[in-house]
Amino acid sequence: MKNLKEYREKAGLSQKEAAENLNIERTILSKIENGKRKLDPYLLFQMSKLYKASPEELLGIKKQEHKFQFLFRDAGKLDKNSRAVLEKISKIMNNIFFLEDLVNDKSRD
Repeated sequence: MKNLKEYREKAGLSQKEAAENLNIERTILSKIENGKRKLDPYLLFQMSKLYKASPEELLGIKKQEHKFQFLFRDAGKLDKNSRAVLEKISKIMNNIFFLEDLVNDKSRD
């Protein structure tokens, strides 16, 4: 996971400093960075906060933009609650698109 090392270095952290901040041993971080150990989601989230980068960036996943829009004849007349519901649905759909892309990328490997 070459990206992890690059982002750690870009954050100005040594392996020892990053490991201490992540509350793991330096050797574990080294193995993760070298692809010899799997990265669990919680640690990925912690790294993204520490390195100030998204999990997708850390993993080298190119985020694809999907256009998902609701079309109404008179969307301007929707009440506040309806708009909030539609925004949540839109976020859910974007997450589904992201997961589909991730699965499709994995199936190509």
